[in-house]
Amino acid sequence: MQNTALKKFRDYSLTISESAINLVVNLVILIMVARFLGEEALGTFSYLLSLYFIFSFISDLGISGYVEKEIALHIGDRHKQEMILAGAVRAMRWSSILFATIFLFSSYYDATHTSISEKMAAYIIIGIIIPFRNFNGIKLALFQATGMHDVASKLLIKKRAAMVVILFFMLCIKIPPSYLLIGILISEIYFMIAARQEVGSPNLDTVGYVPESVMSVLEKSVRFLFTDETLDIVLYLDFLILGLFVSSYDLGVYAEAAILARIFLLIPISIKPIFRKNYCDAVSQGNITMVSNSMRKTAVLIFFLHSILGLYILLHFSDIIHWLFKTWGVELVSFRIFTVLMPGLLMFSAVIVQEPIYEAIDRVHLLQKLIIKVAIVNLAANFYLVPFSGIYGAATATAIAMFVYFILFALRLEKTFKTNKFLFLVAGAVVYLVYMFFQTFELYFLITSWLIPIVIFVFFYLIDFFNFNEKHFCK
Repeated sequence: MQNTALKKFRDYSLTISESAINLVVNLVILIMVARFLGEEALGTFSYLLSLYFIFSFISDLGISGYVEKEIALHIGDRHKQEMILAGAVRAMRWSSILFATIFLFSSYYDATHTSISEKMAAYIIIGIIIPFRNFNGIKLALFQATGMHDVASKLLIKKRAAMVVILFFMLCIKIPPSYLLIGILISEIYFMIAARQEVGSPNLDTVGYVPESVMSVLEKSVRFLFTDETLDIVLYLDFLILGLFVSSYDLGVYAEAAILARIFLLIPISIKPIFRKNYCDAVSQGNITMVSNSMRKTAVLIFFLHSILGLYILLHFSDIIHWLFKTWGVELVSFRIFTVLMPGLLMFSAVIVQEPIYEAIDRVHLLQKLIIKVAIVNLAANFYLVPFSGIYGAATATAIAMFVYFILFALRLEKTFKTNKFLFLVAGAVVYLVYMFFQTFELYFLITSWLIPIVIFVFFYLIDFFNFNEKHFCK
């Protein structure tokens, strides 16, 4: 019994680490850029990083997810696995060449049609990185599908450590932000070399072709596109559109508030994989009641904890921003941006952990449609608001997108999986009133640190927020 519990704890720790490390590393890199080079460089780098992540994500076309699922379904059938892998490699080669070519040949046009101070070379570097990243994604999917989770975890940690070290060195010698992407390229090459040295790692360069068309693979793989990383899609779209209308400095100020937004959601993003496993196991055993109960309790607990965290951040924003970025004079602007983002972040935090329910009940296509709708809303809102309101318009667009995600989440699922959205809106209003109270009296941190949780708990109890009864909660 003790060994089983220890193994379970170890598996959960590794799962949390993978999700948390991926987010933390990105945040550390952005914070390093801000501290070494300032807001203007942070703005340029944030724009280029968003460009890289969005187009890498799209150029994958869901192929990595397709490989992981299909290989896992055909464990023991080596011939079938080889056919799946060969078809995926063929499709990935086509996709990578297409997107890399777009970046290489449009680099001059791209660099002259933005409002930030990036270099043409940055687009060329992104075009070079994309094929490496995509094929590394297939290898990672193979390791996960065949049960080599320790190998995948080790390789990812090595890659991220290499990226941080290389970028730290480049920042120390004041490399311009447009060329910092070279650090990402080197880390991807390092991952590729390290993966080849692992026992059981196939060499994708020698995978033969089979008579399976690229379109046949893509028809299956696109089902896995836009089924995860909702926050990344929303925030990266903001950076991308802001780069067309605002200066690097303004974008850097916005990026600092966006970094705090990501830190705010670190816990739910980190623990989401655990709920994916728990929900899938429970549904496979027919235990729907356990899943619905878990969803209700988790949503309330996450919302409660993040209400407290949000109040701490808002009431001590200046101290936090100074400690993270060592910047002066932009606190008020960053604070206003974060206050605009806060309502959306709070509602978003309550449902993001519940995303795995779509996978557990085999409704991933509904989650995909939901994320696409939210991305379209965010895109439209940004193009409408940013030209007039700049970075505040981008913050408003993000908050709207997160709120839309909260409202539409589980809307097309069975009633037992839904939440009483009105109850959360009332709780959000309570959080706002509590914030106004503490802001008015400007109490010391030693007082607010213990008083805020008590006040929030009492008010949530009075509005019956902790009532997990299905009739009360699932409306």
